[in-house]
Amino acid sequence: MMACVMRILRGLVPALAALALGSCGSGTPVEEPVAVAGVVTDASGVPVADATVFAVPASAIDTTTPMTATSIREGASDGVDEPLEDAIGRDGRQFPSARTDDGGRFSLRAPAAAAYFVYVAPASENEVLPGGSLARRARPARELAAAPLKVRLSSRPGPEATVIGSAACLSCHAEQEGWKRTPHALGITALEQHSALQDFELAAAGWRAGVLAAFPESGTRTVYFTPKSAPEGEGEDECADECGDEGGGGHGGGQDSYLARETEPQNWAFKAVLARVAGVPVMTFVDNPASAVVAPSRTFPVDLVMGGQGTTQRFLARVAAPGNPAVTAYFGLPFKVQFEGDEAADTADGTRGYFRGDHAERWVAVDASGDVTAFKVPGAKVSFEASCAACHVLDYRLERDPTGFFTAHAFPSTDGIPYGASGERRELDVGCEVCHGPGSEHEAAYRSRPGAFIVSPGLLSTEREVQICTQCHSRIRSNDTFGLRTRQPIGREPGRENELMRPGTRRAEWFRYYVTQRDAEASLIWDDDLHSKHPHQEATDYVKSVHYRNRTELVACSSCHSPHARGPAGWARGTRPGEVVNASTVCVACHSGSLAGVAEHDRHRDLLPTACEACHMPRTARDGAGKPGLLGSLRGTEGRFWEGDLASHVFDVPTRGNAGVVAEGKVPATAMPIPYTNGCGTACHVTNEGR
Repeated sequence: MMACVMRILRGLVPALAALALGSCGSGTPVEEPVAVAGVVTDASGVPVADATVFAVPASAIDTTTPMTATSIREGASDGVDEPLEDAIGRDGRQFPSARTDDGGRFSLRAPAAAAYFVYVAPASENEVLPGGSLARRARPARELAAAPLKVRLSSRPGPEATVIGSAACLSCHAEQEGWKRTPHALGITALEQHSALQDFELAAAGWRAGVLAAFPESGTRTVYFTPKSAPEGEGEDECADECGDEGGGGHGGGQDSYLARETEPQNWAFKAVLARVAGVPVMTFVDNPASAVVAPSRTFPVDLVMGGQGTTQRFLARVAAPGNPAVTAYFGLPFKVQFEGDEAADTADGTRGYFRGDHAERWVAVDASGDVTAFKVPGAKVSFEASCAACHVLDYRLERDPTGFFTAHAFPSTDGIPYGASGERRELDVGCEVCHGPGSEHEAAYRSRPGAFIVSPGLLSTEREVQICTQCHSRIRSNDTFGLRTRQPIGREPGRENELMRPGTRRAEWFRYYVTQRDAEASLIWDDDLHSKHPHQEATDYVKSVHYRNRTELVACSSCHSPHARGPAGWARGTRPGEVVNASTVCVACHSGSLAGVAEHDRHRDLLPTACEACHMPRTARDGAGKPGLLGSLRGTEGRFWEGDLASHVFDVPTRGNAGVVAEGKVPATAMPIPYTNGCGTACHVTNEGR
């Protein structure tokens, strides 16, 4: 009985304090607090005892402290980048709260005039995770008090749980078969190798646009490589710490260290001759015969295909370790294909053709004059296993072989694709358990406790769901035990060394254990310190957005994207399970009320609701060739603006005065893409400077 009394008193104290503060000296009547009560269970319906239920006032969410790429990278945003957990950390003792009893029941009192996010913090995160089913939308106190609340928390696998593979997951969750059509399931494919975990039709479409076109069935295609002197700030996208002494001599590192063209240029350094031999794509390096020392040719067959569901595709060759053919590693060939590329129309910088150089310096040894002296295998540090695979295989674990090669453990699956020296089938790509955690305990308890021992991202707080995506959609530097500092989000959390984080880990803990650099360096961000230039930075942008941090509804990635479905229009979430729709339809579903009466929207009524992203998600980032924009001028220089192929997730409307457009030295071809330099500038928003 005394324990119950103490729980009630704990709930009353914050409410009484708020009541006193609201009325002291004001002379204004304050509404009586309302009683908010309910029950907290895990996803299987088991009551959660001894958890703290917070009614987080919407006004407590910090929406004013600026978040920029610099503030994230330097840690200055740490107090505001987890909206709910940071609010509780600052002021939680003042919020209405209560502790759940053995039956998961709670009761608290909250001032009636406010709106609240209901956030549950369990006593331990070993079995359930914070947040809950009412943590994402602020609700008026009277709405919360109208009926007993039912709050569900995500469960969590125990530390002994093991991976069972996506095929086992789908055997029970057949309604999620649409996952096989998403880029998560199709990131890595093996040419003409059918995998039961991948939609073969979509994989084949990617092959036709990429590998089968680049490597002709009869005859050859030739890609010529010419060294490029990178302007200051360029060439840092992948090479700042990874290339080391593995680069190509005096030409610097970076994706475009060598320009790749199909039209033979003068003074080319070397070329790659592409063909198919017995159906297998093959690349042969050939040195320029005019070289002082002609390097012997070398041939590498393509073993795996990377990408193809967006605008680019890369190719991986499998190479045996020195002295031990039983150990192999994969390396990206020195070029990629860009489906939107057009070499003839590339008036910008020589990187917008169908072929584009991709860290070619890693494959060549050069002398002091820059002349190629040998073709070589890149260093082990830049192998697929050591620098990419964490976000592309299931059950990833990085290890180092005595040969010096790195190996990446991937889950054995007869439904997977051939992988490694043995050719054993493994599950590559982003399988179910990357986001939901290992499923062995969940599978064992599925009939008795459905929903238990597995992460349900939709029941996490927004910041924790977003963090699942953030680990692979931001450009960090790893904290692995080998000191590689690659872009892989692997770290040193005790018991998870050189692995990905457990789904449900909070952002602050991820920073602590998994990264040495928190986000993209300045050279990968436009001059406004907000918008990304480069791929894999969607979360870099998103955490700065009003969607992520506001006082109404905290929007997570899955609010707009469907991780389990994909249709002709992409993989934006529809209103029905499995439905995939035009992206703007998703916007209007939440913003229909804000469209009416807004002058900017009234003027664009003919475009709505199909073009929201044209203004609010300009394609500022680039992985592929991008597309030519409008003709215009900057600082007296006439030229063509360009747009990228990846949409910004800052969700603002950058204007012509943005620093990414008008910074010193900008010309049309190097300016940040904004709506006004593309479609919007056609008739109404003239792109010329000053207008």
